[in-house]
Amino acid sequence: MDSLDDSSFQGGSSHVGGPGSYGAYTFSGTGVDVFAKSGPSINVDGRRHKIGSLKVSIDGSLKADQRLYRTDGDDNINAFTISGLTPGNHVLQVEPDGGWVAIDYITVRGGAAATADPASSTPGHKTNAPSTPTGTSVNDIPDGKTISLLANANRMFVTVSPDPNKPIVAKGKDLGAAQEFVVESQGGGYVTLRSVSNNLYVCVSPVDNALYAVRPAVDKSVAGGELFHWESNQDGTVSLKSYSNQMYLSANVSPSAQLNVGIVLAYRITIADWEKFTVSPR
Repeated sequence: MDSLDDSSFQGGSSHVGGPGSYGAYTFSGTGVDVFAKSGPSINVDGRRHKIGSLKVSIDGSLKADQRLYRTDGDDNINAFTISGLTPGNHVLQVEPDGGWVAIDYITVRGGAAATADPASSTPGHKTNAPSTPTGTSVNDIPDGKTISLLANANRMFVTVSPDPNKPIVAKGKDLGAAQEFVVESQGGGYVTLRSVSNNLYVCVSPVDNALYAVRPAVDKSVAGGELFHWESNQDGTVSLKSYSNQMYLSANVSPSAQLNVGIVLAYRITIADWEKFTVSPR
């Protein structure tokens, strides 16, 4: 999220963002209060943006989805409160949903003040690749290399179908062009993946959040769906977060998925085994 100078906010500034952006704050304490702007819209860079809802997560767990849009009124309100957390360090993440939000200030209970993570994603109204969010190890990105991705959840390779209307799946047992991708760094820890089998870029569908290799050129906007944030995990695996919806790619291999078993979807807010992939250089 971006910093915005505005005298109507405490301290004369706030953090604002639109769909696809988020803010991450670290704090040490037992609780936190988030104060945000409510009303019909907010002025950013001379343009009015409709205010939406605020999603709030603590330590990766979604806690609230607070509607901030009001047809009248223009006030800063206590949008979220939590207490009773285990004393110690915690991560607060805020995300706009269905519009823009403006965070006025944050107060911490039973500990030190919250500090904005300087690496928080700042897509907001920008159309270029955002700055490096938390979790990036830019030096680990195999820029220009051809790789395959082995899903940790089922030990199958991520595979592109010869039919462009069919989504990418984690079902490959053997390696070939359908399991190979060229990694291209786009800056700020973000990459694109170009399928070797059809020379098209992988993107997230806004309809079903599934992955398809169908784009002939790179679109760095939020709507493009081709940017993925490369995150190196401590166990040597990687996770990829979609820039378009800020969700992690997940190998949907649960038996409950039925006909959708194996489809790679961008729909998880936190990382577990389903969101981890082993990179194999080709």
